[in-house]
Amino acid sequence: MDSSYSSELADHLFRHEYGKMVAVLSRIFGFDKTELIEDVIQDAFVTALQTWKYGETPTNPSAWLMQVAKRKAIDRLRRSQLHQVSIKQSLFMPTDLQVDRFFHQEELADNQLRLIFACCHPSLKEEDQIALTLKMISGFGIKEIAHALITTEDAIKARLSRARKFIRKENIELEIPVGKSLDERIMTVLTVLYLIFNEGYYSTRQEEVIHREICEEALRLTIQLSQHKRGEKPVVIALLALMFYHTARLPSRTDQDGNAILLPDQDRSLWDKELIKKGHEHLRAASRSGEVTFYHIEAAIAGQHCVAPTFADTDWDTLLLLYDRLFKIKNSKHILLNKAVVLIQLRQFDAAQRLLLELADDLQNTVMFHSVFATLAEDTGQHEDAKAHLEKAIEIADSERQKAFLRAKLEQAS
Repeated sequence: MDSSYSSELADHLFRHEYGKMVAVLSRIFGFDKTELIEDVIQDAFVTALQTWKYGETPTNPSAWLMQVAKRKAIDRLRRSQLHQVSIKQSLFMPTDLQVDRFFHQEELADNQLRLIFACCHPSLKEEDQIALTLKMISGFGIKEIAHALITTEDAIKARLSRARKFIRKENIELEIPVGKSLDERIMTVLTVLYLIFNEGYYSTRQEEVIHREICEEALRLTIQLSQHKRGEKPVVIALLALMFYHTARLPSRTDQDGNAILLPDQDRSLWDKELIKKGHEHLRAASRSGEVTFYHIEAAIAGQHCVAPTFADTDWDTLLLLYDRLFKIKNSKHILLNKAVVLIQLRQFDAAQRLLLELADDLQNTVMFHSVFATLAEDTGQHEDAKAHLEKAIEIADSERQKAFLRAKLEQAS
């Protein structure tokens, strides 16, 4: 076999099979042995590269990898004298049939959902939940996670270490809650998936490929959750609709050099019509029960942008109502900042200025606040104020790419 092909196949399988393998092996050996499980999976992929490079690819590469990983885990457990833990003997059967049983679609989905709920345990810090989910379920490396979350590799290592210590100390089980506990935990899971998606969608970092993959991974996990009998809930479908709408617009958000393109300047012909259609379908499905959540309103806002043929044709009146409704559900200053953007588009400049001044104490150290104020100042002929706000935004911006984008805006305003 061509070595480059075997390497590409292993890379593809790592990204798509890693979470499945962690889920299955965690059920066999226990969630408290996450580091051992991750090590043997890494070893299994190294073995795959070495073996497939000089031979034929197995008929079922996923099952082959699981078999190798399981054997390595058993060997490691025996060597470290941890084999005394209660593990069913039947699970040690080294047969393809046994491996296939664990990869039965329904059981696999159940295992993966258990793992998602465990990684999003509400007693973990939110930042730890995100790091653990990206590592355990999605197979992202330390460096990738650090880039995605705009922090250091040491910080990510600390988050993962803290999460693993908590799992061992509290003996966290791989289980799917039921009843009221399910409703509470599923909101935690959705929050983590939403944050992961946003880390990719709103990033201004250089590593665009990584961030696109993070968006796609959050979407994949949300689809998986929505297709499970425990996850077929309106709020899950609403979040899925939101992700479909946003993902549809990804191709137009950056130019060939990776520079950001704001909504008014985006080429809407690049928007994925099929994904927008899926967004509409899922939002309708999510709304049938009459339940209205934060994700329902967010999806409705995204949907309004997706149906507008041009930026000028956007239904700003409807968006104003939606932001007012969203604020009633979640009291957030950033929601009011978005409302100010809508007020500017409606040319309600006095109302927009009053709102921005009310938000100044809380948001004056954010790039978006000064960008919005700059737009208001420019639209009302206060060009020097617009420049001052752009200069402040450049000072605050934490990435060179974002600073360059703002400098370009400043030059246009000069």
